[in-house]
Amino acid sequence: MTTISRCLAAAFAAILAGGCINLGLGGDPADLPEMHRHTLDEATGVTARAGKAPATSVRAFGARARYDIHVVRRDDADDFAYLDFERWGDPPADAVTDAVREALASSGAFTFVCAAGDALAVERHLDGYLLGFDLVPTKSGPWKARFEARLSLSDLNGRLLHSAVYETSRDLPGASPAGLGIAMGAAVGEAVSRALVAWDAAGLLR
Repeated sequence: MTTISRCLAAAFAAILAGGCINLGLGGDPADLPEMHRHTLDEATGVTARAGKAPATSVRAFGARARYDIHVVRRDDADDFAYLDFERWGDPPADAVTDAVREALASSGAFTFVCAAGDALAVERHLDGYLLGFDLVPTKSGPWKARFEARLSLSDLNGRLLHSAVYETSRDLPGASPAGLGIAMGAAVGEAVSRALVAWDAAGLLR
């Protein structure tokens, strides 16, 4: 056998071996865990309140880099993990922006609320930064959805009117990620309700 023939034979054998290895490691796709996609469609439980606060736009929220479409499981203060088979339907910052905007619009506290990109005349802006958007396992009882964000309200001239961090959590139905989107929506809704109470106390909803 020539040198070229030996090289070709070795390469062919390597390809076959690689195929066997891949099949052995990959296994039957049917054996892989099922992908679950969670959605945050709305911030729920926001208490309606009558008010005449000036027209306000909600600008796109920012977020810590760790929060993408992978669900983040927070095990303790210094440890978290990405769950490969638990995903968000939208990037968390985008979903929270929409949920907060629509919750404020339906609260009745403002003349109207819109997205910053709507190019409507407004007197105030709301900015948000997502600090926590976690699935939190517990040693016993139901797991939790944890939400944390800084909400900052400013006027047209960039003067800060109010800024605070709101941290909330809601129980899931059990000790698994099932129901994460609904629980997170309730946690976001509680944060919005707390913000409305704070803005009202500061005289910003009159």
